[in-house]
Amino acid sequence: MLNKSLTTFERRLEEWELVHPIQWISTTDIGVVADFISNQTKRIVKAQLEAADRIIISQDRIVDELDSISSGLSDISEGIAEVQAALDWGFSEVIWQLELQTEVIKNILRVLQAPLDTQAKELKKRAEEAYRNHWIEDALEDFLESEKKNRYDFTIHQSLGNIYLFHKKNPEKALEYYERAIKYALPYSPYHASLAFLHIGLIKYLQGDFRKAYEATLKAIELSPNFYEAHYQHAQYCANLGKYNEAIKHLWEAIKGDRYYCVKADSEKDFGVMKRQLRSFFEELRNKARNKAKSEIKIAQELVQDAESYGVSTADKAGEVMRKFEVAKIKLSEGKTFTRKGKPI
Repeated sequence: MLNKSLTTFERRLEEWELVHPIQWISTTDIGVVADFISNQTKRIVKAQLEAADRIIISQDRIVDELDSISSGLSDISEGIAEVQAALDWGFSEVIWQLELQTEVIKNILRVLQAPLDTQAKELKKRAEEAYRNHWIEDALEDFLESEKKNRYDFTIHQSLGNIYLFHKKNPEKALEYYERAIKYALPYSPYHASLAFLHIGLIKYLQGDFRKAYEATLKAIELSPNFYEAHYQHAQYCANLGKYNEAIKHLWEAIKGDRYYCVKADSEKDFGVMKRQLRSFFEELRNKARNKAKSEIKIAQELVQDAESYGVSTADKAGEVMRKFEVAKIKLSEGKTFTRKGKPI
């Protein structure tokens, strides 16, 4: 039972953590971490699909696309923003551990750490090792000491923000460090500044300050227009502010980047206040899918007819026809899913 004597932040955080329990794995093996995230994500997605009021998109396609998560995470040299739609907030700290291993971060840190002595570098390495092993008090102590030796390293501030938010439950200190992360990340990586803005948005959301949450995710989007998770969270905060048209606009931006956001939106309680608008939006998506499926089928039928009429003289031509025909069949299947009748959203 939830403790009714808690502050607004503590109460909302407690409720939020029931939906987004912390996922953790202590290893430096990227492949193992990737498999862990992939398997846990499939479990979460399965529950969301079962909870959906009606099928928004093909469940088979969702499952097929989730199969690529593990392989995608195994090679994270360019970052992992492209798979964030499939990742729950509960994975945020595990994701951050992976981010620290990207070539983007490593290249930036070579610059930021250039003046540091070996002892300073080893201190931060020890802090990250403690954090990865979930030795939170040790990690906090070492990160705070590491901060003194290199205040310009935004990854230290981001890690401290995570510890203060998710483990110490101290929103004021978390905000302080996320703001520092933004300040020092901006000259080097707008994306990582956006990531810190996303966490600030979460804190403001948990404090019930939806306007500030809205402003934080808007800044994240301005810095990283293709950060689909930022669009999705911004849509949530728009819904809480009654900005339904703007919510649909940013939800559409998220869905264009990853169709799984349809499922996330359908199971997200924050969108409950705008069910009518969401229903109309999904109906529009279904109509677009239906029309696209019909167009693809028509093209495929014409290709097959041409191939049969004139004969296919080479294996390459036959392969191309069959490839396009298979694409058309997939589109047809999706179209049927979109038009499948079910109870109203």
